[in-house]
Amino acid sequence: MPTTLFDRFGNISLRERLPCLSHLLIAVFLCLICAGISPTRAETGSLQLNGESSQFVELRPKRIARDTPFYDRDGISHTLSSYRGKAVLVNFWATWCVPCIAEMPSLDQLAAEQTNTDLSVLTISIDKGGLANVIPFYRRFSLDHLPVLIDPDQETAFADSDNPNDGEFAIYGFPITYAIDRDGHILGYITGRVDWQSQSATDFINDFLRGTEKGGN
Repeated sequence: MPTTLFDRFGNISLRERLPCLSHLLIAVFLCLICAGISPTRAETGSLQLNGESSQFVELRPKRIARDTPFYDRDGISHTLSSYRGKAVLVNFWATWCVPCIAEMPSLDQLAAEQTNTDLSVLTISIDKGGLANVIPFYRRFSLDHLPVLIDPDQETAFADSDNPNDGEFAIYGFPITYAIDRDGHILGYITGRVDWQSQSATDFINDFLRGTEKGGN
């Protein structure tokens, strides 16, 4: 009776089997690459972003952001529903926050680069001093492409665990940036400073826009 490959493999010692198994795994991996499949991305299918001190955290389930108010330099109230149809990065920051100071010029450059895309970059200050603190800060650092937005009473973002004004976005650290898709779903957040000109950020933005365009998030 002819022997099969399995029969032959069963007669090989463990020491002899290990190289065979290694070669088999390498062959499978190479086949995946040739087929254009990335095992990691195929398995996770998630947004990835590396910051200075943390990584992007996806939220599940992805709820739709409530319409809580924040204000522009003219005192006009805004809500996130007015940005439906666009992908949105909402960054909560403060003028006294050292990582925020380091990050804001990077966000300003990102906003300048995304002028003609479907991405809106919103930087909302939670300084209790409101415009009196924020406008001089914008002038000092020549932030010409970011909107002046404030939330001094924490009506939209809350750092106080009691959340007295029923804010929508928890501030786990400063700064914190939330990603919101075209339908208003909160996809996740990253805390701490991010270099928005880094390759990690570029890949994140591209995946974010591509995913929201296809409804993939």
